Amino acid sequence: MTKTPGAARTKVGITLDRVVETAFAVLQRDGIAKLSARAIAAELDVRMNTVMWHIRTKDRLLGLMAEAILGEVDLEDLPGDWREQAAELLRRLRQAMLGHRDGALLVAGTFPVEPNTLAFSERLVTLLFEGCPTRKSAA
Repeated sequence: MTKTPGAARTKVGITLDRVVETAFAVLQRDGIAKLSARAIAAELDVRMNTVMWHIRTKDRLLGLMAEAILGEVDLEDLPGDWREQAAELLRRLRQAMLGHRDGALLVAGTFPVEPNTLAFSERLVTLLFEGCPTRKSAA
């Protein structure tokens, strides 16, 4: 019996996105304290090394999960002046974190330098700068 090329590969359909999605399922069921590559692997019915190949480290997994939560925050259509907009943006972040068990712990414990996190941070900082009084330098 001859092996076909790729026969030793991991299961078809195991992608980083699927690993992160499964991590959210494990988080929802067991909480952040029991979130592990082993638990994700068991859920996916693959070896732990398969999960580790995709995530590299647990810190990276947590960062990807935080990035996904920040991706749920709508950065557009903020009402009112800069104060109201900043408050609304933070309310939206709170809602996104509350949408996931231990979501606030997950987001607070990470700072991924990824597109959603950077977009959120840039939007909030821009609003805060809008509210800063301009200072005239004494000449």
